[in-house]
Amino acid sequence: HGQSALSFAIQTGELSVANTILSHHSSGGPTFPSAVDETDAHGRSLLTLACQAGGMRAVKLLLAHGCQTETVDNYGVAPIHKAVAFGHRKIVRMLLDDGGADIDRQTADPSRSLPGQYVLLLQKPA
Repeated sequence: HGQSALSFAIQTGELSVANTILSHHSSGGPTFPSAVDETDAHGRSLLTLACQAGGMRAVKLLLAHGCQTETVDNYGVAPIHKAVAFGHRKIVRMLLDDGGADIDRQTADPSRSLPGQYVLLLQKPA
């Protein structure tokens, strides 16, 4: 599939492997300089993929390793957009509280404002 070992580990929930790769990177090991913020061919970051999948532990791990929360993919979508769109309330809260994500961030399509979507998400029954 052309994805990195880190991307594969994040997407399959092999978080001990992902943590080892990220820890090796932070200690100056021979990994990519921006491993925690790597993107796929569509510009989706590891955080975006974890937010879409609802991988709470993966999101927490990536935030702990200092990933960027405001990067957007080739379509102007940020990780918080995916978390809201897929109804992952706890991840949205984590991005806002621990990751400094911007609730007012707009997508490339201005009709999809986050505040409105987030209010609707909060109104859904648990």
